[in-house]
Amino acid sequence: GDVPALELSKAASWSLHEPLLAPADSGAVQTWLAAVEQKLAIAILGEVDPNVHRLATGLFSVAAELSLLATDGQGSRSVRFGKRLADGSRLAQVRGEDVVFVVDSDDAAFILTSPTRFLIPTCTTTAPERVESIAVGDQVVRRSSLSGRFDPMGQSLVDALTLTPATNFALASTLAEGMIVEAFDATGATLFSGKIQAEAGQVAVWSEGLARIL
Repeated sequence: GDVPALELSKAASWSLHEPLLAPADSGAVQTWLAAVEQKLAIAILGEVDPNVHRLATGLFSVAAELSLLATDGQGSRSVRFGKRLADGSRLAQVRGEDVVFVVDSDDAAFILTSPTRFLIPTCTTTAPERVESIAVGDQVVRRSSLSGRFDPMGQSLVDALTLTPATNFALASTLAEGMIVEAFDATGATLFSGKIQAEAGQVAVWSEGLARIL
């Protein structure tokens, strides 16, 4: 389709842009990219002239494509994946080239991976820049209208909800009742709703029964 199922980009760090806007696990992205570079075709079928529209459309009726775009535009590549063969392998072709090759089923599944592979294991996948205000109990912290930043307490809450990888998980039922914590965007829409509890130098944030202990 016209909308990417997965879009990753790198500025200071990696982030997801499709199917949701969220920080990405840079280690997971780099490991995946390195592994993709090592994948080899298991067979070469021959050449298909891209101008022969009917044949090309028949072979590549499945709209799946992997594009690796360099920031300077140099060395960018796109590989499109076509029909699935009887053994589960997939036809593939590099954009701009005529050769059609076959990719093993496991390799094709790895290359066309799920976006969840790259999510940082936090209790929310909200991008920190989307958080405009956070309410804990009856207290609310907001970004400064002048600087666009939170105060130190607010920034700590943003980090707890969006950035810090989990070091331990537990069922929320094992924790005492915490305070309600909610994060909102600039329009007032709720980005996250859960509970937070601080005790003995640890902070626990949880939602829907799963706790993250920091």
